[in-house]
Amino acid sequence: MSQSTLDIIGNVIGWLGFTTSLTMLLPQVIKVMRTRDTKSLSLIMFILTFLNAVLWFAYGLLIAQMQLYIANACALVASLIIIGYILANHIKAKKQKNNQEVDELVSDTKSD
Repeated sequence: MSQSTLDIIGNVIGWLGFTTSLTMLLPQVIKVMRTRDTKSLSLIMFILTFLNAVLWFAYGLLIAQMQLYIANACALVASLIIIGYILANHIKAKKQKNNQEVDELVSDTKSD
């Protein structure tokens, strides 16, 4: 195979990888934004996804590979959105639990 054929094949594979990376987290982001349900999602997994995207983004910039850094910039944003929803739900659940405990204490005090 000639070098130009290999370059074309490499470009096609690069753009296919770009498309896959770009769309990989999109269904999860859409589902979380619609339902606001993050109970079954792993915070650690999305933190690792974020860190992975940061590293690949930086590498893509260093080697000037547009497909690599744009796809990982999108993955970075998508993982941050999901992390934000997970943390917001954790905070909300904790507040609800604290409010419930306060209500129970108040009702116990009133019944005495």
